Amino acid sequence: MRMEAWPLMLALTTAVDAQTAGGWSSANLTSDSVQSYYAAVSLPSNYAGTVLPYVCATSFTSLEQQVVAGVNYRFHVQGCVAPSLSATNANCTCNSTQQYVVTVFDQPWAKIHQILNITTE
Repeated sequence: MRMEAWPLMLALTTAVDAQTAGGWSSANLTSDSVQSYYAAVSLPSNYAGTVLPYVCATSFTSLEQQVVAGVNYRFHVQGCVAPSLSATNANCTCNSTQQYVVTVFDQPWAKIHQILNITTE
């Protein structure tokens, strides 16, 4: 192999390793991802018995993803604590908002959508 090809091969190997290491990366925030968010937060079974605040998300600021045995998503949202699960829908409103990070595990082929964590930013 010619010596000029080594830097390119090293760069490609490094890029592939960075993608497969399970790190977080930016993702496109689309209407489908917003719909997936609302589907995940609307079912009590998706909270898996964890004690988390319900969040009324009034706007979405960014999205990150991490490929695992499925995909972890970090939704960065503006919102407020919702008084009930039914108040987490797309039409919810807040008097004042703050930034939250809602982490969702998604494994659609196994029909698994789980809220892993909700924190303020």
